[in-house]
Amino acid sequence: MNRGQSMHQKKMNLFLRVLFIILIIAISGAAILQIFAPEYMGRNSAYGISTGWQREIGFWNIAVLVILITAYRHYNWTYLKSILLALILGGIGIGSNHFIHYLEMHQMVNLIGAVEKLSSCSCLDDRMENRRKEAGFMRICVVGLGVIGTTYGYVFQKAGHQVEHLLREEKKSKAPESLNISLLDGRYNKKGEEKAGQYKVNLAESNAEFDFIILSVASGKIKDAIATLSQNHITGSLILFCNFWNSREEIDEIVGAYPYIIGFPTAGGHLAGNVLDCVLFDHIMLEGEGKAGISNYKALTALLASADLKTEIPHDMVEWIWLHMAINAGVTSSAAREGKIDHPMQLALSLMKDAHALSITVKAIRETIQVVKARGVDLNFYKNELLPYRIPAAFAGIFMKRMFKTNELTRRIMTLHSDVGDMLYGCKCVYETGKLKHLELPIFYSNIEVLGSIWESSPL
Repeated sequence: MNRGQSMHQKKMNLFLRVLFIILIIAISGAAILQIFAPEYMGRNSAYGISTGWQREIGFWNIAVLVILITAYRHYNWTYLKSILLALILGGIGIGSNHFIHYLEMHQMVNLIGAVEKLSSCSCLDDRMENRRKEAGFMRICVVGLGVIGTTYGYVFQKAGHQVEHLLREEKKSKAPESLNISLLDGRYNKKGEEKAGQYKVNLAESNAEFDFIILSVASGKIKDAIATLSQNHITGSLILFCNFWNSREEIDEIVGAYPYIIGFPTAGGHLAGNVLDCVLFDHIMLEGEGKAGISNYKALTALLASADLKTEIPHDMVEWIWLHMAINAGVTSSAAREGKIDHPMQLALSLMKDAHALSITVKAIRETIQVVKARGVDLNFYKNELLPYRIPAAFAGIFMKRMFKTNELTRRIMTLHSDVGDMLYGCKCVYETGKLKHLELPIFYSNIEVLGSIWESSPL
């Protein structure tokens, strides 16, 4: 979008906002008059006085106003198109009827009704089209067929974009044509909404150009994934959705010539056979435009908005990922402190029910955070992220137990994460750095060392 188009878009958005405000005032005013002054409305319309019907129409206007505001604010094309269609068709029908009677009887109420209903159609239709045009049609490549890439691939596909998966040659023949999706969707409701759907798995061919490439790999295997992209001559702006313990300079070297941006998914799940059981929150963590290494940053935010995903921008995305890994290392080591990690779902369930174990977890996290600080990170930039671990451990344990009990989104994502290798990778990164910097982390070290041979065989 060039500068001239951008200015035109801003003027159009302003016009639509003004039109929408006028529409709200018109519908609200009509509802008040129809409910409290039905005789006046009847005398000044071509339809005559019918008090009961006038009041019913007033209450109907209030109901429509609620639907209209909700549809305007959220604009998820897949789930709201039927509401929008109903409002548009109703607006055209009622508005045309008012206009015809105005031409016959020249009653002002009919003219106002025609303008109100027909403008509601215009406002909805233009705003809907505007939202879709902002994102446009984009081509997205997902490296592999993992949980994170597929979850976001699903919502982008539902938003109207072309999503393709790059698989190794030996895996292409085994790839399913589609996946059954079971999604706990947190984009529109803080408690999450249970949804089911079908996801068509499209395979990417070599020598292809994409708008964005989603790379989400476990256990620090970014270098291998970059090599696969390069060998297949796949180009596009890279979105790194990974845990990594590397510095920014090391990431620059690993990524090479690819333009990239660092983000972090707020999603998770478990893929078994042709069924993806997943959780999706309403936002992702994303690097600010000033630090991003891509030229199409605004296109990325438009892509996310088209799928109703918000962004949160931390002080520094690399540091934030280190902090996230350190917190997870504290959680994982505490959950596995008995020396067993082969059933992570059961470990997570047991931990979330035990306030005392959670208080120990908070203490372990306080230790692992010191590893990040020792790497030169100013923790003052991450006060919000660290606030839950600042309160007394006993109270924190009680609070966290209650939170897990009442917050199904957080509870579900804890139980669905079952990649033991990735969990141990994070723990090992934090452990090795703590030892290297001669930090005193008694709870964390004790938890880790209980794992013994399982720990020794984990990747770094």
